[in-house]
Amino acid sequence: MLMLPTGRSRWIGAARVLAAAGALSMLEYGAGLAYGAAASHSAVPVATGGVLLGGQTRTLPSTQSPEFQAGVQNLWNAIVEGRPQLATSFYFPLHAYVAVKAITNGVQEWTTRLLVFYQMDIMAAHAYLGAGAASDTLIGVWVPRGSAVWVQPGIELNKGSYWRVYGARLLYRSRGSVQSLGIRSLISWRGQWYIVHLGHIARTTFSGDLYQPYAS
Repeated sequence: MLMLPTGRSRWIGAARVLAAAGALSMLEYGAGLAYGAAASHSAVPVATGGVLLGGQTRTLPSTQSPEFQAGVQNLWNAIVEGRPQLATSFYFPLHAYVAVKAITNGVQEWTTRLLVFYQMDIMAAHAYLGAGAASDTLIGVWVPRGSAVWVQPGIELNKGSYWRVYGARLLYRSRGSVQSLGIRSLISWRGQWYIVHLGHIARTTFSGDLYQPYAS
């Protein structure tokens, strides 16, 4: 079994250990890394039947589910191509947002602000990767599973509960080195992780934003 580093820099160390061992697809779920397939630069179909039926569940999402893997791949494709629409399926669904948030204008908030920020953040990431993005390689998304919190009603302008985790990382290899972009916040709906904030939550301008980019 691979021994992964712990501590504040554990996601960096984990990626380096795996890369050196040539075992990027072998990491156990408990370590919280999910790996997509080689970049196809097109949208990967995501099964939505379970998402569209029923209400919230308390199932802690797995980073190994086909839905999550497809979402990671779609996010990467969207960033590389500069096509945010490819990653819409990885964003917290509108009907779920309306169901869990205690906001009177929830549809408008989701449509005209939150989703727009997500799309602009993807474009900011596209610009950050630059012209060489097509040659970069997706490693996957590291999720600090142990930091996930079940949010009770009334804590975050919410009427319903959900799992929430801060500080996931989108890991990729660029010009031989492991680099990453932060994912500010993931929240759950029916046992699946979705991005709700790719960049910072609070902003002073209506523009795209990067959350803690890292280049080794």
